[in-house]
Amino acid sequence: MTTATIGTNQTAVEMGQPTMPDAPGRPASRSTDQEVAFGNVILLALERNGPATPHELARETGVSELIIRSVLQALTAVGCLHFQTTSGRYSLFCDLPSR
Repeated sequence: MTTATIGTNQTAVEMGQPTMPDAPGRPASRSTDQEVAFGNVILLALERNGPATPHELARETGVSELIIRSVLQALTAVGCLHFQTTSGRYSLFCDLPSR
């Protein structure tokens, strides 16, 4: 396997990170169980409380606002959430499966 040097002469492979075949040495992006769990927590909070800002969701869920923002952007990109530009709030745009 070919690797490219990142930063301080350490490769992604040497650092134990997976690499993508088309970009040797660059860390691969992947969803983790933790990201899915954060997404579920956010969706349930929005279902329970209605539209909310990232700050409100962070306070409600106990998850860092940085992670909340990242997950909100991903959920918006796939069409599950709607971002209201005037209020800065996110709201559900898809139906959640019944529990």
